[in-house]
Amino acid sequence: MQAKPRKRRLIQPPSEYKGSKFNRASEIVQSCTLSSDQRDQCPSINVEDLLKTIIYPEKPGGFMDSIWNKRAYAVLNAPVSRFEDLVKTHFFDLDIRQLLESTISPQVFAWMKDQNNKISSIELSEEAAMRCYNCGASLYFRAPQEISEALVKGIAEGTKMNFAGRYPNGELRGEVEIFVSRKGHITDWHFDYMHNFTLQLKGIKRWRLSTKNAVPNPIRGCTPHYSGIDTLEQQLKIHRLSSSQFNVRSMKTHDV
Repeated sequence: MQAKPRKRRLIQPPSEYKGSKFNRASEIVQSCTLSSDQRDQCPSINVEDLLKTIIYPEKPGGFMDSIWNKRAYAVLNAPVSRFEDLVKTHFFDLDIRQLLESTISPQVFAWMKDQNNKISSIELSEEAAMRCYNCGASLYFRAPQEISEALVKGIAEGTKMNFAGRYPNGELRGEVEIFVSRKGHITDWHFDYMHNFTLQLKGIKRWRLSTKNAVPNPIRGCTPHYSGIDTLEQQLKIHRLSSSQFNVRSMKTHDV
């Protein structure tokens, strides 16, 4: 007797999404392409009501119950106007030099391709990073302190986790990173140990997701794209306590 393959049960969108196009709903990702009416009603990103405005048209309650810590969530076809106030007020209208001058990072990561066409990262000063960017490098650095405080606080409050939003000494227990990517940049397969909310302020990014090597509630990330064998060795030791077969080849990637 031949066993029939078991069908995957797709997640059904709630009734308020009748005007939306759910082009993918699975164990890995739930995405929603906004309709014309929803685009017209789409709220601007508001730091005072952050979670609600980021995940629109999903409701915070539904997001926390069925998506948070279970799968990725993507909002597609949202109007660019939803970011206008955030970009102009807190991100210097995406002026790279001003963002670098205001970063709270002690060093800026610059990502470039080596002679084998593989991405490699180096840590640089703000001025050196700007020169590398002008020569085609991608940059990765912390956002200004003021907006970091506002965004981390907003997400912590929206997810009802503000009790853990700071360390005992008062420092933020979260980060806001700015990724300034050049066309063709590819980040190797990896995962982070914290939850991520990504706001695509400009351009296009493609994400590839996989359930292979998934580690529930990881206490360390797995980031082989950062140079340093000590870091990778520590990460592998920790994750192999959960799975002896853990490796760094099948996690997630995103390219521009």
